[in-house]
Amino acid sequence: MKCCICKKEFHGFMNNPWGAAWKTDKGEVELLEDFKPGDVCCDECNRQYVIPGRLYRMKLSESMKAQKESTQQTKSIEDRG
Repeated sequence: MKCCICKKEFHGFMNNPWGAAWKTDKGEVELLEDFKPGDVCCDECNRQYVIPGRLYRMKLSESMKAQKESTQQTKSIEDRG
């Protein structure tokens, strides 16, 4: 089987690659989105890119939610005044 991220052949557990991300040479986080149904990744790529990428997406989602709530509270306060 071939890993859809590193393209190396591997044997063993097949991991879902959704959520993979890594830092570019410029230090920016690049989120990978172009996986096809049936794509799998090796354990090494799962540890290095998929799990950290999913955690990054969770933190990003939580941050966006908190920002939205803060904006709504500010708007509510302004509407009262």
